[in-house]
Amino acid sequence: MPESDFVQNTRRKLPHIQLPDSILFITWRLAFDLPKHSKGDVSDIESSFLEAFSQYDSLLDKSESARIDISREPYLSITKQAIHHYAGKRYELYAFCIMPNHLHLIVKPMLKDITNYYSLNEITLSIKSYTAHAIKKFNKHIDKVWQTESYDHVIRDEKELLKLLEYVINNPVEAGLADNWESWEGTYINSRFL
Repeated sequence: MPESDFVQNTRRKLPHIQLPDSILFITWRLAFDLPKHSKGDVSDIESSFLEAFSQYDSLLDKSESARIDISREPYLSITKQAIHHYAGKRYELYAFCIMPNHLHLIVKPMLKDITNYYSLNEITLSIKSYTAHAIKKFNKHIDKVWQTESYDHVIRDEKELLKLLEYVINNPVEAGLADNWESWEGTYINSRFL
């Protein structure tokens, strides 16, 4: 992959970086507004990625402004089916967690030909597009399901991977939605990490 292909989709608010043979942590949310926050929250964060993302994720967990809850049926099955459908075809699936208004995904993009990996955009667009069409069939009042933008992070080493795997599967527990990660229907982790 040429170096110019490492940064993608920079015309939006977030640059998206994808390195060859990398593992990606991706988050996206439903199309709604985050709750109002006070000084010192996400807009003023100048600390590390995990601290900043943890505060952002906390705001998502507290928000009740979404018109649908993707952690409940039929939306949960639609989302899980889409994620699993592309696993082994476009990416190796490490883990995911479907929360009421957002989801976290850890994947390793696969080669689509001899020299090119599936791009972050191809991965997220395929899941978002499929789920948006299917969700709209159940709720015709929704015109836009997902935010256009997603957040992504290249996982740098095994220590960070293990930390983010734990973060993803424990998100419903930290949000007070489940007593343990195994009881949350929207959580998946590849058996090699158990």
